Amino acid sequence: MPKVKIAKKNLRPSLSKEITEYPKTNNILYTDGKRSYYYTIKQEGLYPQPPVLAYAQGKYNYKIPDYYCIETTWGRANNKRTVRCFLNYIERKPLFKIMYGVNFSEEVQSNMSLTAVANAVLKKLFPNNKKSQISGVHLFGIHLEILKQSRKLKLSNPHKFGEKLKQNMQIEGTIIYGENQVNFKQVSYSVKNMDFQINYGSNNDKEKEEKLFSIVQAVDQNYISREGYRVLASIESNLEHDELDFLNIFDPEITEIVQKIKNGRYRSAKDILTYIIPVLILNGVLDINDPIIHLQISRDDHNVGRKIKHVMVTMAILNDENNIYKPDYHYITVFYLEIEKYEILEIMMAPLIQELDKLKNNGLIINGIIWNFEFYFSSDWKFLAICLGFNAPNSKFFCPWC
Repeated sequence: MPKVKIAKKNLRPSLSKEITEYPKTNNILYTDGKRSYYYTIKQEGLYPQPPVLAYAQGKYNYKIPDYYCIETTWGRANNKRTVRCFLNYIERKPLFKIMYGVNFSEEVQSNMSLTAVANAVLKKLFPNNKKSQISGVHLFGIHLEILKQSRKLKLSNPHKFGEKLKQNMQIEGTIIYGENQVNFKQVSYSVKNMDFQINYGSNNDKEKEEKLFSIVQAVDQNYISREGYRVLASIESNLEHDELDFLNIFDPEITEIVQKIKNGRYRSAKDILTYIIPVLILNGVLDINDPIIHLQISRDDHNVGRKIKHVMVTMAILNDENNIYKPDYHYITVFYLEIEKYEILEIMMAPLIQELDKLKNNGLIINGIIWNFEFYFSSDWKFLAICLGFNAPNSKFFCPWC
């Protein structure tokens, strides 16, 4: 019987290490077992505050500092080279620059990635070896643990600074206004064009939630896009940032959480109709002598930024001809943060289908009047195919409904 060779796992620990006495000296030696880099720190830099802070592409997502400068030397004998690397945020985006040559008289810069600018310089330094590549992370040295720890320590200093500032202000406040008369809420300051904001006191969840609802209401009623609001929030630090993404957009009194979908919500179509039909009667849109409602069910999906995809199902009353094209008169019933998949739609659409079936067969009784419904379904072909399935190969029509 032939022997079976079993591949052995490489159990050798990582050989990467940093040799330095930083910050006593500005020199750092880094080796990964294959190549060594000699660094001279010219400017340590700071990490910007989110959402400006950017990350390097790759497995480890290293943070990219601002106001950063380092000289890197690598290679042996005739292949030994030294470059000077810079990292600066221009218009809130990192710019990667490398200076090389005699007295660093030449430079290459890019806003694409660390590796892109590093390999561009490598081709300049070794034009005859076009296949050689180098790690942009290692060339810029943003992976160095000693520097990351030093920057992290600097980020913790604002809290200490804030506490000392608070103590001094309390002393002055007691002299001017009396004891226990001054309550500190917030202090803002900047260091090297980097903004810091310190909030004092405990967080009032109810007050914060009310503020968030007011912001969402203002954004919604004035047709401010989420991207537009984020631009404003990045300029004005007092505006709320990521908290808006987690705000429940539905009225909790008429919302049922679909347990199987983590980020999905369903709002009862019956409850919405019970609320808006009396208003439409008063406005003369609906006639109690002709109690028929033409109800349109629509579906749409769109990307929010580059990461989140929204899928929603809305309904609108076609009897209201003057307002049918206005978004305020299309009411969301199903909403979730996922892609269009049959398994998800089956769960999310189930309560809506049950309600529509009851409305079709039994109608809706409001103030003693039975309202009957005619349904209209509006969506693209993909959604129809997911919900209704494909036609058989011998079918006469392309439309899944036919």
